[in-house]
Amino acid sequence: MDQIVQYQLARAVKSQGRRLAKRVAVEPLIKRMASALQKVYRDKGVEVELQLKDLQLAADERDLMELLGNILENAFKYGDSQVSVRMSQAEGMLRIDIADDGAGISPELRQTILKRGQRADTSAPDRDWPVRGGGYSQQLWR
Repeated sequence: MDQIVQYQLARAVKSQGRRLAKRVAVEPLIKRMASALQKVYRDKGVEVELQLKDLQLAADERDLMELLGNILENAFKYGDSQVSVRMSQAEGMLRIDIADDGAGISPELRQTILKRGQRADTSAPDRDWPVRGGGYSQQLWR
């Protein structure tokens, strides 16, 4: 936790008086991450469907990679055999939908996992926990 705080403080100091976010091309970022995860989860034979657009987002690239990487990895990890990523744009917002064909997140854990720093799989050593295959959607400001 201390590392995260120190990183964010350093970013805040460096960015004083200027915009923190640059424009990031989202499509190639998602393609690279999906390709890497297909290699990691090769034994599962996950089929990936990408419906992407050539759009940019004003964001910190590392933060965007961390956010999308976590959600994509969960889709590969907890999904059964399919992962899809779709991008759309409306009213100045970029929407990225990441879904998989896993069992989903149990109703009793849905609110818990949305809290900062919370995880549902920390005490389960195998795939028998109630968190599998959640289809997540993140809306990101343009």
